[in-house]
Amino acid sequence: MLALLFGVIVGLALGLTGGGGSLFAIPLLVYGLGYSMQQAVPMSLLIVGITSAVGVLAALPSKRISFKPALVFAVSGMLITPFGIQQAMRLPQALVLMLFAVLALLIASYMWRRSLRAPEEASVVRASFMRENATALCRFSADGCFRINGPCAAGLAVAGAATGFLSGLFGVGGGFLIVPALMMITQLSIQSAVATSLLTISAISSGGVVSSLVQGVHFDWATATPFIAGGIGGLSLGFAVAKHLSGAVLQRVFAGLIMVTAVFIILRTMHEGGML
Repeated sequence: MLALLFGVIVGLALGLTGGGGSLFAIPLLVYGLGYSMQQAVPMSLLIVGITSAVGVLAALPSKRISFKPALVFAVSGMLITPFGIQQAMRLPQALVLMLFAVLALLIASYMWRRSLRAPEEASVVRASFMRENATALCRFSADGCFRINGPCAAGLAVAGAATGFLSGLFGVGGGFLIVPALMMITQLSIQSAVATSLLTISAISSGGVVSSLVQGVHFDWATATPFIAGGIGGLSLGFAVAKHLSGAVLQRVFAGLIMVTAVFIILRTMHEGGML
C-alpha cells in the first residue's frame, strides 16, 4: 500500500514538472521503505524509467516533444550512466545523499531565479518565435524545425553525459537537470522541455537498469509493481493539473519541490550521522 502511495507522489512530480520524480523516489525508498542507497538507486531508475515512458506516450499528441535534442542527450547519457552506478555502489550512503541534496538545491535555486527574471521565456509559445535567444546554442529555423549544428550537438552531448553520470550516481532519471539544461542550450519553452525530458529520462533510466542487471542487481518486483502503478496514476493527475498552470508557475513549483526534498534529506542525513 505504501509503495502504491509513494508511486503516486513520484508520478505526480513527473507529470507536473517533467522531473523531480526520482527526487522523491530515492528518499521514499530509503526512508519510507527501508532500502539501502545501493538498493534504491537501481530501483529508482526502474520506477522512474517506466513511468516516464508512459508519460512519453501521453505527451505524443501534444507534439511538444523535440526528438532531435532528446536523441543526442539520451545517447550521451546512456553511455555514461554505468560509470555513475559503479561509483554509487562504492561510496558511503550518507555522502551520496548529501551530495545529491546539495546539487538539488543548486538546481532549484537556478530555476527559481530564472522564473522570476524571465517568466516570458516559460511561455507555451517558444521564445524563438517572439525574439531570438542569443544565449542558446541550438536554433529553430523560420518554419519551426529544430536545427543541430556542431556547438549545439556538443552542448547537448556534454549535458547528456553529465546527466547520465549523475543519474547513475544518485539513482535519478535526471529530469531536474535535463529541463534546465534543455532550456539553456535550446530555445524550448518550459512545457516543451518538460515533455522532451520525459523521453530522455526514460532512455537514460533504461540504460541504468540494463547496466544494473549486468552488474547482478535483482529487482524487488513486489515493491516495484505497485510503485509503478501508482506512478502512472500520479503522472496522469500531474498532466491534468499542469495544463492549468503557467510556465513560470511550473518552474517555481518545480524549484519548491526540489528545495523541500533536499532540505529534508540534509537534515535526516545529519541526524542519522549524529550531527544534529
